Amino acid sequence: MKEKNLGELTNAGINRYVDRHGRTLLVNRKKKIAYIIDKNAQKKEVVFSNRYILAVVVAVLVGTKNVYLGIGLGVVIAVVLEAAYRLYYLKSLNTIELEDLPEKFSFVTNALKQTPGRNLSVGLVGLAIPVLLVINAFQTVKDWEAIFKFNDVNNLFLVVASIVMGGFAGFVGCVCLNAYFTQRKEGH
Repeated sequence: MKEKNLGELTNAGINRYVDRHGRTLLVNRKKKIAYIIDKNAQKKEVVFSNRYILAVVVAVLVGTKNVYLGIGLGVVIAVVLEAAYRLYYLKSLNTIELEDLPEKFSFVTNALKQTPGRNLSVGLVGLAIPVLLVINAFQTVKDWEAIFKFNDVNNLFLVVASIVMGGFAGFVGCVCLNAYFTQRKEGH
């Protein structure tokens, strides 16, 4: 179905929008189509939007007992969920052909739409989290040599997760503080 005017689209995340009818749309920019996520498909959407997180969680939980089994099971779950998402779930959704693509999601644009107080608090917390994660890693890990030789997998997961989460939190903190100072300069 081709709709020329979807009205004002509200950004609901990366490649996700809500149209004037209250429908959640998942936009595929390459094909210039939007998938309509109706009420029946929303529960499945939660599983499929978190498909990689589910694979990582299973890999970590099983990997604490057997590393190779955890990695293998995580990869299998990721491949199966990705195939189910692309081959079955997306094909079951109704689509709309788009003439004009909506504005791309941007962390900076989204942060500028928030209040200055929220940006300041999220920015400060976002910069504090990496520091706390590094302190936690240094206090928890006693034998760093075992990590680099892959003898202590649990602490290796802790260090890698701390680096990834700390990097993302630092990024969000910098974006929010940048938005806060931009808003202050503009007089908001």
